[in-house]
Amino acid sequence: MFAGFFRFLIYSLLFFFAYRLFRFFVPKGVKGNKETVTKEGIKVDDVMVKDPACGIYLPKRDAVRERIKGETHYFCSERCAKNFRKGIVKERSRDAVSVER
Repeated sequence: MFAGFFRFLIYSLLFFFAYRLFRFFVPKGVKGNKETVTKEGIKVDDVMVKDPACGIYLPKRDAVRERIKGETHYFCSERCAKNFRKGIVKERSRDAVSVER
């Protein structure tokens, strides 16, 4: 009875060490490419950016990119970019809480 248990224990340890050895030599992936999978199985590989004119978040790949005074800004539309250049920016609600990093 104990011989079966010890055999199981030895095989488990061998499997564990073989797995660790495999994970040591096989890389997990490229560290710069962050990819997330949602509950529905949808891969997300884009960064969300905030439009400084209207305050909405949108994927960086879909944003209109403008370089203003040496700084790159991302907008949801040409209209928002035009309004930002003119200085017409939607006022933030006084009740809203903003978190700055």
